[in-house]
Amino acid sequence: MPHYEDLCWKGLDFSRERFNQLMSVSREAQSEDVSAHEEHLDKFYDRLPKEFGHERALLKYRVWRSSEMWELAPERS
Repeated sequence: MPHYEDLCWKGLDFSRERFNQLMSVSREAQSEDVSAHEEHLDKFYDRLPKEFGHERALLKYRVWRSSEMWELAPERS
């Protein structure tokens, strides 16, 4: 994930705080995204490798176990 300093902001009025807000993801939003992917991939269920099902289950588990809000790690000095 890029850090604020990794991008060129020349000519833009875009604060570090706003960037950090946009780079944060709630568990609820991620869970909704996983559900949407699952609905889409169910259409191809019979044509997907069986490992795909295992990966989907692992992803759902990782989201369930994640913190309430995913944020950028604090910057190192």
